[in-house]
Amino acid sequence: MAQIKRKKVSNEATKGQKRGFKQIIKNKMFWIISSIIVVVVAAAIIVPIVVVNALSSDNEKPDYFLETQTLTVDDKTYDVNFEKMSYSGVIEHTDSTNQAMHYDYVFIFATDLSAFYPKDYYSDPDDTTTNQKNETHTKFFNLLIQLQHSIDLYNESHTEKAKLYIVDTTSSDYSENASIMDDSKFGTSGTSYPLFCYYTDDKLVKEVKGNFGSEYREDNSLFYYSSYNYSNFYTVINYAKIFVEKEFVEEEA
Repeated sequence: MAQIKRKKVSNEATKGQKRGFKQIIKNKMFWIISSIIVVVVAAAIIVPIVVVNALSSDNEKPDYFLETQTLTVDDKTYDVNFEKMSYSGVIEHTDSTNQAMHYDYVFIFATDLSAFYPKDYYSDPDDTTTNQKNETHTKFFNLLIQLQHSIDLYNESHTEKAKLYIVDTTSSDYSENASIMDDSKFGTSGTSYPLFCYYTDDKLVKEVKGNFGSEYREDNSLFYYSSYNYSNFYTVINYAKIFVEKEFVEEEA
């Protein structure tokens, strides 16, 4: 019957092996080489991940209202920065009983910014034929830049302050903000349309008197929401800009 015989190893032999191992781990060169190997392996794993993330982030749709925009007026260039605000924040800033948070004149633009394309954007960088840029959004965005600039100039020389708040109603990220579309305080009643409005003295002001267009009108509108007729938005935002430049004074007929 076959038997497996175990060969005995002398203590003298194992002693030499133990001493050799101890010498290796005490050797500085051993640790230097080991450290280099660990760094190289880690880099091989991490670098591809970082590169992939960088490539994906480069192609993410930008939030244009978080970027500094430039506006040229009479050969002078100005930096224009918007202020994004939550729905609850807008509520606080339009409540005159909240002295710490209240602003005198507040304009609000609310929309789903995930579908707002005022500049060139290619969802697929390899397909430059599919440009998401929307010329209507471009014109709209440029008017908002002009309005924000007029507000900036007004605030530089007045103690009463004006604000333009951008409310992103993107449902996947800012579900609470979408409630502004269902709030009668801001003149809406459950729509998903873009909204522009003006709020002061604890009330929504839908129209003002004055010569804000080609002639004197009793109903220069400062309120509008629609997903179809953007030309009305152009008129309303332009009226808002002129109204700020007139220092919020309504003219008498």
